[in-house]
Amino acid sequence: MPDIFAQIEMPVFSPLYDPDTEYGYKKSQHKKNLQALLNKTSEGFCMYCYVRVAIDGKLWGHLEHSIEKKNSRYLTECVPNIAWACPVCNDVFKKQGERQRRIPPNDIEVFEHGLDCKSNHCKKECVKYKNLKKKYLKQKNAQMILQPQGVKGTDTGRDLRIQYNIQKAWFEPSTFQGEYSEAEKRFIECHINRFHLNDEKYRTNALMTFFEDVIGSDGYIIHTPENNLVVRIFKEKLKGLEKQDVLKICQKLYTYYRVKLRG
Repeated sequence: MPDIFAQIEMPVFSPLYDPDTEYGYKKSQHKKNLQALLNKTSEGFCMYCYVRVAIDGKLWGHLEHSIEKKNSRYLTECVPNIAWACPVCNDVFKKQGERQRRIPPNDIEVFEHGLDCKSNHCKKECVKYKNLKKKYLKQKNAQMILQPQGVKGTDTGRDLRIQYNIQKAWFEPSTFQGEYSEAEKRFIECHINRFHLNDEKYRTNALMTFFEDVIGSDGYIIHTPENNLVVRIFKEKLKGLEKQDVLKICQKLYTYYRVKLRG
């Protein structure tokens, strides 16, 4: 099987904020504007577990504060600090260990001192926010690839990225970015474990369903909504292939998955 079908690298979500649009968290219209932009940026999927949160024209995602807004009043309306997440990632997984990663008061004082914050007019991470983000990520239980914009490794300076190993049906540190340090790999693995990406109870079976649909349609790609971003990216890899080649690839992977996921 070609290497192109070995792994899928998951994206870093980078919103393109419109300079003429107001975004925010408190005011209804500003909130709707931000929801629409972040949903577009993630193509309708949770930025942490990649499950679909835009269904039948309805948005089920939550606006999620990357650095919890409890740390500083300025973080509530800090637009670059707000991501798009499913209810489980936002209300359950992300909240675990929240008290332990609370930023010390002296670091908050440094962040807030002389802060020229224009609230919802801010469209990029300022220097003060970037410094606070670095301090946050050093706290206990804060090893997360925060969205949007992601996180860079402290050793290599590379984007910390996740890939989906297609044959193993397994999320793991990306091999697309070059070699990470051991500490960076552990950081990524902590993120994977926090959001239960490989847990039997929560892991995605969306590709398995896709393979079954393709095999059942004799190689035709069914144009139905994808339940996970992994399927969206995988379908892009299949573009331009002949129907019989698509069928062979899906049949082979389906065999792997029956062993891996169903035994």
